[in-house]
Amino acid sequence: MGINWGTYFDAIYCLSLADFTERRQLMEKELQRVGILDSDIFHWKITVRNEFYKYIWSNSAFNTPDWWRNLCGNMNCTMGHYEIMKECIARNYDRVLIIEDDVRFLKNMQTATLILDNIPHADIIMFDKNVADRPREQLMIAAINGKVNDFYFSFDTVSLGSTGCYALSKKAMQTITTAQEREFMPADFPINKTYDDGLVRVTSNINIAIQDMTLKGDKINDIDKHLYEDIANLEDYNL
Repeated sequence: MGINWGTYFDAIYCLSLADFTERRQLMEKELQRVGILDSDIFHWKITVRNEFYKYIWSNSAFNTPDWWRNLCGNMNCTMGHYEIMKECIARNYDRVLIIEDDVRFLKNMQTATLILDNIPHADIIMFDKNVADRPREQLMIAAINGKVNDFYFSFDTVSLGSTGCYALSKKAMQTITTAQEREFMPADFPINKTYDDGLVRVTSNINIAIQDMTLKGDKINDIDKHLYEDIANLEDYNL
């Protein structure tokens, strides 16, 4: 029996760029496998690259540093996340799951169900490798000192910029969108705990999903493989 995603979330959104048709086709198969695609609460959020973003990436004569190209991409992606949150607030959703079109879920759905069944009271819930670039010692301490239950630990320094699967409460969406409207910044700015915003942030010990690095057209490089192996056995995912 598959997961009843509506038990845990009011809505599930998958963010995808309009021109990533092949990637979206692969994602549809994955969403079908885990029972999300045909769910009444599922929505695609198809975004279009803004003109500045397209110019930066397509004009080879434009001498742009990689960090600036990445920033332009992050800002474009951030706007997609922001638009999803605004839509969810307008629809009065209490908790939503937001995923990107390059994630692959656990093969073992029983494990995924166990993780979902034990979701604690929290405003920002990270389900994937968003903390993989943190020092191992820091994570070990957080997992012990910040333990919420057997499946989650509190962790204030989260990273929306490297996540592809996370959940937000209504309060979190309102806080994040307000921050973005005050000073629009790449995604990590409002989601990290930079002041006492009252939001509870947790990360799952076992990742429900991880990013499929092969969609970049390259093999998983040594750095990414090291990060992956820190958080999961790759064979546990549908890569």
